[in-house]
This record gives sequence, structure tokens and C-alpha cells, in this order.
Amino acid sequence: MNKNILKWNFIFQYGWVLTNIFNTILLFPLYLKNIDANTLGVWLATGSVLGWMTLVDPGIGEVLQQKIAEIRGKGQNGETGKLIGSGYIASAGIFILSVLLGVLCYFFLGKIIDKNIADYPHLPMALFLTIIATGLSLVSFSVSGINQGLHNSAHVAISSLSANFLFLFVNLIFLYSGWGVLSIAVANLARAMYINVFNIISMFSLMKKEQFAIDYDFVHFRKFIKIFSFTSASKIITGISYSIDMIVLARFISPAAITMYEINKRPINISYSLIGRHSVALQPLISHAKGMGDKTSIL
Repeated sequence: MNKNILKWNFIFQYGWVLTNIFNTILLFPLYLKNIDANTLGVWLATGSVLGWMTLVDPGIGEVLQQKIAEIRGKGQNGETGKLIGSGYIASAGIFILSVLLGVLCYFFLGKIIDKNIADYPHLPMALFLTIIATGLSLVSFSVSGINQGLHNSAHVAISSLSANFLFLFVNLIFLYSGWGVLSIAVANLARAMYINVFNIISMFSLMKKEQFAIDYDFVHFRKFIKIFSFTSASKIITGISYSIDMIVLARFISPAAITMYEINKRPINISYSLIGRHSVALQPLISHAKGMGDKTSIL
């Protein structure tokens, strides 16, 4: 087992979570100070609805990571190129579907949470930017998964950690410039774009070095996409159950009370995000060892 790759996988998994925790601890009090409590409460509630956009992704990044690592273990660069091509086609489809779903949700947000979105400063534009940012974030999961499968782990870790610091700085700049909730949306968009650009450049650099190319094989894509018929149902159920409490509460309590509810809920969410990261960090290496037929490396 390659200890250097494992080290970077751990840095990525735990670094991503810890920098998110750091950002939350630093930024949330500033949100409370610089954003109207009612606007912030409605923003949190509408964010739960727009979170349904992520349901269109059945976990393509995780599957790409494991499949590519396994095929790389077998030394099949041609098949690796087909997997990357299928991943790119799927990512493009997910981006389009997620944005369409986000726009659809946007027009029904007022009825879902029983609030008039236009009554809150900067909120309509912030929600539109969030739709684009969420779609790009889903693409970034696939691109990062490809890089992890290629054992390009250092670049994945560096891109994710630096992206979270970029999110922090952009957020602070716009927050103190009086942009309100729009500062959060702009920071999310900047982070998603940065991660995608960084990972795509890194991936093409590795492919040029190892002399293999992306192969857009639609026969392969049809076989690839069938995998997700087994994972999509559980993803949808989990995603809806995770956000339903905020949506229901938004209909019956004041926007400011939603903010207080989120404050009390955050420590639980933070603790949950740390669980099981070590097993995720091991996945690319286990898949690679399986491809090589190296059972001692797996153990």
C-alpha cells in the first residue's frame, strides 16, 4: 500500500471537514452580526430545499474513484480513458438536471416554506447563484473522484483545502462590503469553480505525462450508468429526510427562530461529518490493490 497516497487521502478527507468546521466557527457569528436575522433564517430554510438538487447525483464520484483505481491496478489505460469519458458525460448530465431542478424549486420556494422570497434583501440573487454553485459542486465530486482514482491524491487535497480558504476570504470580503447573504452565495460559487478548474488541469497534466486520453464511448457509458439504479433510491430517501425538518419548521416558526434552530443543530452536524472519514480515505487504495490482485496490500 502506497503510504504517500494514503497520507494525502487522509489529509483530503479530514482536512476538508476540519477546514469546513473552522469556517463555520469563524463565519457563523459574523453572519449573525452582519446579516438580518430574518433574512438569514429564510436563507437557511431555502438552502434545505435547494439541497434537493444534490439528489440527482447518485454517487458518481465515489464509483469513479473505485472503478478507476481498480482498472489502474490492472494497468488498463484504455479502459481508464473510457471510465473518465463516461464520468464526464454523466457529470454534464447531472449539472444540467440539477440546475433545472434548482430553478424549478426556486419558483416554488415561497409556497414550500410559506414565505415571500422577494421580501428579504439580496435573497433572490443569492439563490440563483446558489443553484449554479450547487450544480458545479456536483461536477467537482466527479472530477475529484477521477483524480483520486488516478492516485492524484495530493492535488485533490491541495485543491480542496485551498478552496475552503478561498471560500473564507471571498465570504469575508463581500460580507463586510454589505452584500448580506449574497456574500455566501458568491463564495460558494468561487469555491466550486476553483475546485473544478484545479482538478481538471491536474488531471490533464497527469494524462499527458502517462500518455493516455479520454475516450467518449457511449456504449460504455450506458453500461456505466446502470450501476446507479441501485444507489439512487437510497440517496433520495436520505437527502429528503436530512432536510425535511428545516422545511417543516419554516412554515410554522419565525425566520429568526430558524436561525436559532440551526445554531443548536450545528454541533451535531459537525460531529457527524467526522465519522467514517478514515474508511473513505482507504477506498482508492483498496480498489487499486484489488485490481492488482494483491490481497496482502488490502489486508
